[in-house]
Amino acid sequence: MGSSEQMLALDEKIEWLVDQGFASDLLHMLIGESEYADQDAFERLDIHSSLLRGMAIQHLEFMIDHGNRTDPVTVNGRIVSPYPEYFAAWKLARCPGISLVQLDRLVAGKPALVRGL
Repeated sequence: MGSSEQMLALDEKIEWLVDQGFASDLLHMLIGESEYADQDAFERLDIHSSLLRGMAIQHLEFMIDHGNRTDPVTVNGRIVSPYPEYFAAWKLARCPGISLVQLDRLVAGKPALVRGL
């Protein structure tokens, strides 16, 4: 069995972080407020990747504030919505705005995942 088969796929790592309650860690990486953030990755994004990153940020913010619900909610008179399709597209595009090396560092720092491998 090769090492690639032993490692979790990128989207599985992202899903694991979200499912285990680490969505805020992922959000902080994406907005640049984490030791794992990669400012260089932000600067290299084209307009489409920047849009996907922005929608992934909005989706993660919604999930953190409102859970895994799929319907819009009203907050202070403003309607906010989840964006699962954009989040899926962001993952499909290999998570623009996140350094894969830094993501691996973040995941490696979570003991439950290490035990699960």
